Amino acid sequence: MKRIVIFLLAVFAFTEVYSQAPVKGDEAQLSALVDSFAVATVKKDKAKLAEYLSDKCKMYEPTGSTLDKSAIIGAFTQGVYEIKACTAVNKSFKVEGAEATVTSDFNLEGIGMINGSTMDITGTYKFFLKLSKSDKGWQFTEISVEQG
Repeated sequence: MKRIVIFLLAVFAFTEVYSQAPVKGDEAQLSALVDSFAVATVKKDKAKLAEYLSDKCKMYEPTGSTLDKSAIIGAFTQGVYEIKACTAVNKSFKVEGAEATVTSDFNLEGIGMINGSTMDITGTYKFFLKLSKSDKGWQFTEISVEQG
């Protein structure tokens, strides 16, 4: 009986470790989504941005502003941010079931309308991204941005 209990505990422990390990397929999907988000901001692709953002998505900007989904799409497609180039690098992932957190540096080139003034926003920004997986696939639920 003692051997059976030890065996079951060992199997349970390995099962728990395995179930908490990130699924590499999810990491690949998340990485591709982050890259596609960067491209969509450059292309001003409203349809793709709408697809990538959940209906309840919020974006917290370095200026202190908080944007909802429609404001995020508007900011990247209607002239608030004129992104000429954007790449996501140094990505790290934490996947827990249908929830994920991705941290990435975004190297971007462009200008932005900040407090009514046009400013050069070229530089590196740290993005903290929260995502959830549903029948629509992975979508952003929260985007926090810090100037790096």
